[in-house]
Amino acid sequence: MTVLNFPIVFTAVANAQIYFNSMPGMDYYDKQQDDDYYAEEDALDRAQNFHTISNGFEFDRTQFYCLKRKNTHIRDAASLPNDRCCPFKVNSVAESRMGIPYSTTIHGCCEKRLYDLKTQYCCEDNTIINLDKEPESVSVINYSQTGPDSVELTWEPTFGASNYIINQGRIWNGTMNYPTIRQKIRTGELQIKKVDGLGETMGLTTTTLTNLSPLYYYQLFIKAVDCKERKSRAETVVVKIKN
Repeated sequence: MTVLNFPIVFTAVANAQIYFNSMPGMDYYDKQQDDDYYAEEDALDRAQNFHTISNGFEFDRTQFYCLKRKNTHIRDAASLPNDRCCPFKVNSVAESRMGIPYSTTIHGCCEKRLYDLKTQYCCEDNTIINLDKEPESVSVINYSQTGPDSVELTWEPTFGASNYIINQGRIWNGTMNYPTIRQKIRTGELQIKKVDGLGETMGLTTTTLTNLSPLYYYQLFIKAVDCKERKSRAETVVVKIKN
């Protein structure tokens, strides 16, 4: 096997700067500037610390505006140093003072708040939901008749809900229970229109149901749905159309 020797030639100059004349890979070495130039202009130098923002233009191209350089003895993943700022971008020095440093190994930034990556989730609308708890159910359900065959349902907004689903349950009247009505519908002895307005509400806390038959009781179920498509426990309301 032939061993190649690459000689290193140093040339001393008057100002005591050392330049590399011959070394493998040194074609990429910047010979135009001496080492003192980089010592003064190094991006990691205190005077040029890239974590420090001196003007508003820096805010749009760094996520490290709130960080401070420090030496940390890392023992485990949870002890990793902070590597991001929340919110990701700010527009002024005043806003930068409100930035929260965090480690992306354990936390995420949801607009201006931190959330736990293991137990929480940030939705597109910047709502933080708890993954270790089921979605909250709807409450304070009300309805009012708005026409000869229609009612309007309303309820209080549920925290963390991005949508709601309305489903129909049983139907009955003063003389027939649900099994009897269902049997008569199957045999063609009774005709009842299909209720319109069921299903998703597109995030609204109100919906209008139509095609309801007078003097019948309708059982309705309302569920809240979060941005992870998890459904809450169903809440029940019974509505009746008057003649």
